[in-house]
Amino acid sequence: MKSPIPKAPLAHNFGSASIIAHTIHQKFNLKVPNYRQEEDWARMGLPITRKEISNWHIKTSQYYLEPLYNLLRERLLTQPLLHADETSYRVLESDSQLTYYWTFLSGKAEKQGITLYHHVLIDLFISYFNPL
Repeated sequence: MKSPIPKAPLAHNFGSASIIAHTIHQKFNLKVPNYRQEEDWARMGLPITRKEISNWHIKTSQYYLEPLYNLLRERLLTQPLLHADETSYRVLESDSQLTYYWTFLSGKAEKQGITLYHHVLIDLFISYFNPL
């Protein structure tokens, strides 16, 4: 008797749920960049590129986490008091790119607090000629 093959978390790729979860853990918990993960997978005999790893992270967050984010955002916007913070910094010492992070969170009186983060990368040269 054989157990059924698990359904792939993302269509049209060979990334299993455990491999994708491992790359996410490596990047966001252990701060291992994609190029180093690519080197590690190559040493183990798996030709997983940094582009594939990046695409897995983007597609996984869009498919599995974006609906949850949208629901939390809707609930947060119904609350009577919100706190927000904006932080900006230059990307890799670039003169033409600036990244912004916004944090939005519930007031202290809320029984179920919500904290959301939003990130935008802006190319200052393009923005200069094409205002937002």
